[in-house]
Amino acid sequence: MSTLHHLGCSGGKDSTALLLWAIQESGLPRESLRVTFCDTGNEDRMTYEHIQMLNDKVALPADIIGGIETLKPEYDFFQLAFKKKRFPARRAQFCTRWLKLYPTQAWIKARMNEDHEVVVLNGKRTKESRERHRTMAGTMERAWSTFWGCEEWAPLMDWTIEDVLAIHKRYGVPLNPLYALGAHRVGCFPCINCGKTEVRMTAKVRPEKIAQIAEAEHRIGEHRGDCDAVTFFQPSMTPKRFHDRTYKRKKDGKMMGAASIENVVKWAQTDRGGKQYRILFEDVPACWMNYGACE
Repeated sequence: MSTLHHLGCSGGKDSTALLLWAIQESGLPRESLRVTFCDTGNEDRMTYEHIQMLNDKVALPADIIGGIETLKPEYDFFQLAFKKKRFPARRAQFCTRWLKLYPTQAWIKARMNEDHEVVVLNGKRTKESRERHRTMAGTMERAWSTFWGCEEWAPLMDWTIEDVLAIHKRYGVPLNPLYALGAHRVGCFPCINCGKTEVRMTAKVRPEKIAQIAEAEHRIGEHRGDCDAVTFFQPSMTPKRFHDRTYKRKKDGKMMGAASIENVVKWAQTDRGGKQYRILFEDVPACWMNYGACE
């Protein structure tokens, strides 16, 4: 029985840092490393290009068997939303489970069925966000995972963003170019959890994504039988004056308001408070300013 060390690479800064650490600094046998990328069907073209670059210039030169293997879920992001008759939400984030966790879980089980022992590496950091710090509080760096059915190891647990940027620089690997455009997260883009500046950036540099979301809102709404009830972003994201849709909530019959993706984009062009429209719409950064990584 051989031991495989698996890590998932989304094309984001933390998973790339984990990839570089595993190959260059962990001391793990390179022949034991296996790398996968979960294609949600809602990735930006820059992320696909970035994954290809990591495969060609990082994974394959390190003799990673199979390079970065792409995993595809049974349903992609928009197909899953159609099946569920709704988009994911912060408190019902089924997208992560179905598009990333379950395909990875199936991959791990397949390796175990081939008589391999598997150790799952993840790039979660306690300093990534307040929520991540809360959920990781009291957890061990290495522990048995009942979900994966094997040991899980979080070697970057105590890393700072400076550590993440430093390992990129140390090995000459750039960050995903989406960060330079103003994205805070790049896996599945745009994410249902993205904020005002990311919506504004998406509308400016990826207007076709806004059109795709608008079409999906309508199509899923028709499938549900209530077009006004289906929006990509949750109603609480926008002030009520941007709610151009009303629907009856099923659980209690209460009338609710929500904003279509077009109105969310309008809201994103306002200053804080959502009352005054911005004079300029040219705030897309030209460097890695989100992470203090400008040269």
